Amino acid sequence: MAVFGLATGTALVFLLVGVTMALFVTEALPPDTTAIGLIVALAVLGPWTGVGPAEALSGFSNAATVTILSMYVLSRGIEETGVVRRLGAEVARLTGGSENRLLVAIVGLTGPIAGVINNTPVVAVFIPMVSELAEDAGVSPSKLLIPLSYASMLGGTLTLVGTATNLVASDLSAALIDRPFGMFEFTPVGALVFVVGAAYLLTVGRALLPARVPAGTQTERYGVEEYLARVLVPSRSPLVGESAADVTADVHRDLDLDVLDVVRGADHFVAVDSDRPIEARDILTVRGNPDDIRQFCRLVDLRYLPGATVGDAELDEPERGTLVEMVVPATSDLVGETVGGARLRERYDATI
Repeated sequence: MAVFGLATGTALVFLLVGVTMALFVTEALPPDTTAIGLIVALAVLGPWTGVGPAEALSGFSNAATVTILSMYVLSRGIEETGVVRRLGAEVARLTGGSENRLLVAIVGLTGPIAGVINNTPVVAVFIPMVSELAEDAGVSPSKLLIPLSYASMLGGTLTLVGTATNLVASDLSAALIDRPFGMFEFTPVGALVFVVGAAYLLTVGRALLPARVPAGTQTERYGVEEYLARVLVPSRSPLVGESAADVTADVHRDLDLDVLDVVRGADHFVAVDSDRPIEARDILTVRGNPDDIRQFCRLVDLRYLPGATVGDAELDEPERGTLVEMVVPATSDLVGETVGGARLRERYDATI
């Protein structure tokens, strides 16, 4: 039977390839799910596709697959030693936050390393380092991450293990002419490609890079991170057994602090409206001046949790309150008022 002049098996393979490409483009499914689904479909439809279970699974034992997996293990081991972190600190010191010097350093480092390890794991390991360098230097991450990607691809042409396509080509060469490629057989051409490509990235390509600025969280945007904190209530604290609402009122009156909510295991409740007693191991979310928060901790024997940050999720729930940006129009009664004189906290329980 023929479909559009093609044998059934051929038409079926083209159909599977088309569906796979559509799924990759639309990302309706995760790429790994799509790839594994294609393998399963080819094997299940083996009588028509000509691909049996052994052939479908042969890629898992392919030298290229094993080599790339080994490189991932190697790169992870290198990352765990702290070498990448120290490398990032050294790059930051030498470049002094200059975008031009950072670009040269990233391209110059990534290319040769990608040739020795493999371009994909190198990018995976370097992304956090480069993102941090961009943030510290005040540079758009896209201006450094895109060159990182291209430099790794260019560096991958330097050696046999630099990129997966080199390994696949070597396997095909071994199957066809019984002669795989040597480790440095790509190097003469690869070195030329890398030099020309790096020169382009540092000149013409640099001017074409987009300056995309990641959207910061509201707490970062308005600089309120340091005014939000979490504190732990130990069993010895005098707050244990007190009503959450009473504690909130007392703290607001005496220290001008707001206890936003109480976290108890997987549960949380708004402190100002609750008669539930405070228990040992409760975590309070507190808003106010950092010095006042620390004084609060000393007065009632609480433990400040510096690593427990408060993000947008905690500030965007109606029952707790929310963080918003508002514009004061010319007709507003607030025009000419001071922040203190407007008495927004007393009138609306709102903090500027």
